Amino acid sequence: VMQRLAQNDLEVSVPFTDRKNEVGDLARAVQVFREAQVRKTELAEINARLEQKVKQRSSELEQTLENMAQGIVLMRDGEIIIANSKAIALLELKDETELATRIAELTNDTEAASHTPERRRMPPGQSRSDIVCPSGRIVEFRRNPHGFVGE
Repeated sequence: VMQRLAQNDLEVSVPFTDRKNEVGDLARAVQVFREAQVRKTELAEINARLEQKVKQRSSELEQTLENMAQGIVLMRDGEIIIANSKAIALLELKDETELATRIAELTNDTEAASHTPERRRMPPGQSRSDIVCPSGRIVEFRRNPHGFVGE
């Protein structure tokens, strides 16, 4: 029985579990092992299905964000979790690294920000600021509890 369980044959039945001696004790221990393996297999299957759903939902979210007219930046603990390409394009930046620096500058994160005098900072608690891009275009930058939106 143990050899079949070792080969992941979880359909095997464990004999002698009803005996009241050492053989029965051993058989019941093997049965517990078998049941644990069955549960482990079930959980692995559930986990695989959930991972697939998460990948699908993440893909749908990314597509939704990319198709939005607004620039969206979602943050957690001061770090960018996700930003759509519209946010980078609106602010006339090259990549997400520049975006992170620009947001740090706007939110007074002096550790992450470069200190250039032409950049205006968004005071703590302020929820809206205008950003002047290199081309002269003005972008409205709004803060909410989870991130920033630019239009």
